[in-house]
Parts: sequence; C-alpha cells; structure tokens
Amino acid sequence: MSDVFGQMHQSCAPLSSLAPFKFWHSTAELRPDMVESSEELGLWMISVDVAAFPLPDRLRDENHANLSRAANLHGDTASVDRSQSHGADGWWTVSDVNRAQFPEWCMPWSGVSVPVEIGTCRPGQLADRLMQYGACMRWPYGSTVAVIIATNALRWKARMLAECHDD
Repeated sequence: MSDVFGQMHQSCAPLSSLAPFKFWHSTAELRPDMVESSEELGLWMISVDVAAFPLPDRLRDENHANLSRAANLHGDTASVDRSQSHGADGWWTVSDVNRAQFPEWCMPWSGVSVPVEIGTCRPGQLADRLMQYGACMRWPYGSTVAVIIATNALRWKARMLAECHDD
C-alpha cells in the first residue's frame, strides 16, 4: 500500500519519505464525528481495477486507453494529459452514481475531476494534490489497481482559515 502514497522511481522509499502523511490519522485513531465536523483530517480510499499495468510516460496513449476503459466500465470518465500541461498525469471524474460510494465528508463535487498520478509520485506531491484538490487517484507502477484517495482536506482548511480570521 505504500506505493499508493508515493513511489520513488520504482525503488523502495524509506518510511521517512511518507512524512507528509504523519498528520493523517489511521482509521483506528479516527473519530468519525471529528472528521465529519472537519476538526480532524480523514482519508477514504476506493480501489479501481484498471486491468493493466501503468506504462512509462512515452506510452501515454496506451495509459489513456487503459484508464478510459476502466472509467467507462464504472460509469466514470478519465483522460491522460498527453502533454502533462497541468501538472497531473491525467484526470478522473466520478459520476453522480458513484459519488454515493463516498462518505458525505469527502464526497467529490459533481462534475469536478480529480488529478491522476501515474507511476512514480513523491509523497509530498501526493500530499499537495490532496490539500489542493481534496482527492487524487494513484496508479502506481507494478499495480493493475488504481486507488482514489478522497479527504476532507478542503473543508478542514476552510475551517482552519475561518478560525484564524475569528481570532
């Protein structure tokens, strides 16, 4: 599972590289009421069977075809940015029907795409995507399964900012 949270050039990254995730609570420590009220950060993960291994960047068209096929099977849409012009490798849009699989506190907005990170991804880069978008899909090298990681990070940040302005 550590490959989902960051994969450094297909080598085993030391556990210290997962430092950006120290602030995320494990489900054992999680208080659902605190997450729902955005007092604590929470993660929700959903696996998606892509039925193919991700390929190197030079084969973006094949990655696009495989990811799109998987998305279509689930009623979602996906694309791989062939030029990677927006920083992410691609985008996944969760359909309204599939949004019901997410708890209310981390439900992706209707019609809003979440970034997709394919292959290698630094843990800090993934943490940045989660804090910026509230969700991200990871499809690490060596895996036929991609994982959508959804959080309450956007609501949590808004709450923290509101508290700062109240002081």
